[in-house]
Amino acid sequence: MATEESKRPPDFLAMARVVGEVVQRESEHYRDLFSRIGEVVRQVSEQGQRAWGSFAEKISFLPPPSALLRGFEQLSAALPEIARLAETFSERTKVALIRMAECSWYCSMEEIPAEIFEVGDAIQAGDQQLADKLMCQIYDDNYARIKTNILTEFPQRKAILEGAFSAHERGEYALSILAFLSQADGVCFDLLGFSLYAKFMPPGSQGRNLPRTAEFAKKLPEDNFFKPMMEPFASVFPISEKDDNLSRFPHGLNRHIVMHGKSLDYGTRVNGFKALSLLTYVCSVIKGAVESVAKHNQTN
Repeated sequence: MATEESKRPPDFLAMARVVGEVVQRESEHYRDLFSRIGEVVRQVSEQGQRAWGSFAEKISFLPPPSALLRGFEQLSAALPEIARLAETFSERTKVALIRMAECSWYCSMEEIPAEIFEVGDAIQAGDQQLADKLMCQIYDDNYARIKTNILTEFPQRKAILEGAFSAHERGEYALSILAFLSQADGVCFDLLGFSLYAKFMPPGSQGRNLPRTAEFAKKLPEDNFFKPMMEPFASVFPISEKDDNLSRFPHGLNRHIVMHGKSLDYGTRVNGFKALSLLTYVCSVIKGAVESVAKHNQTN
């Protein structure tokens, strides 16, 4: 089991969403702001040459005013393109997350990898073996940090989770999967007040049940960067699907047939990491979404 933390830069989706949202809402505001700052810099340069000269040695680490002004102008001009790229990145990431959920793979805010598009493309092309290999490697590389984070964030579940992690590390996946799936359900209940696998029938659904997490996701503000991350639980995917509909998801892990003893061949390394990815997702994304809503409500 890898113990070194991954060198991949985290939170690509969060950064893209935040930049995109700010730029889209306030690009004109910032354009005007940069223009005003640039004007102030110009005035300082023109009117305070003597003072600037005597002060320059003390702040020599700063670029000259002309360079600052050029930087403001270039950043201001680039804002629309930054917004477009951020939106493209966000939409592409959401598509990849949906494809992954169709095979019972999940990512947390920390484990959004550079390979996420490669994973999504592999699934789309039918190369499930490559997708599984990439995801197992991602979770193996980040395993030590994931374990520490979950045990730290949910100390009341430490005894059970430590047993689950130990079983996973020994390769006893039939045991670890049961524990990971049940603890993901329990953590969701603590956060949202209902089961991770609970469903409801919304109006106009023509008898089609949806996860209750979809109802929560729908209520998130459009500018909440956790909203696209909730996409894997905004619809029915194999982890919570009914037994008679599992043929739609030939590569998915299903909680019901595992927990109720209907599946006898689920105890594989791939499924072990899939179950861990679900627990990590709940402990990171759903927890983050709940906290962001609480913070929003406190400030409004």
